[in-house]
Amino acid sequence: MKKLSIRQILQVLYYIQHNAPSGSRNKDIMYLLKMVFFAVRYHLRNYGAPFLNVTFYAMENGPVASEIKDILEHKMPSNCDVSDEQFLDEIEAVGDYDYEIKEQDVDELSSSFIESLDFALQNFGTFPPFTLSNISHSYPEWKKYEKTLTEKQAKRVFMHFEDFFDDPEEMKIISEDPFADDKAFLQTLKQDYIENAVTC
Repeated sequence: MKKLSIRQILQVLYYIQHNAPSGSRNKDIMYLLKMVFFAVRYHLRNYGAPFLNVTFYAMENGPVASEIKDILEHKMPSNCDVSDEQFLDEIEAVGDYDYEIKEQDVDELSSSFIESLDFALQNFGTFPPFTLSNISHSYPEWKKYEKTLTEKQAKRVFMHFEDFFDDPEEMKIISEDPFADDKAFLQTLKQDYIENAVTC
């Protein structure tokens, strides 16, 4: 398995904080995790691959990139190089659930990464954390596990990237889905993703 770069994760989080709309709760852990989810979802649906080597779980408050949650909480994910542990010092806890990322370069973020992050911030960046949670509950990759989570059968359930290509039946909070795209294009990308995942 390819190692996850903590330095790259910090650049993603710093970019979100530095470019979030004025007045947003951009230090809140839920805000950061939901921006990552929306950005990864966009990248998958436009480029056929996630831009981060992270694992998503469906949890009560929506999709969560497990490794990023660990990093923010100063825990080392198992798929990170141990030499990267020093970079955890670049994260400062500034409240019970708030974290500030020290200034970072963005040299590990490609143009498609930045495009995806900009999409997330432009379409969802003004919402407060729990509103973002509710919006994320609209998407089928979380919705398929709603009963399992609400009935407390599990605290978290592994999410499959191929489900990110599907569209919601209806939206919560917002009337139109910013991810709406050509269905034939999405199905082609989804099939390519599934085939590549099987052969890799």
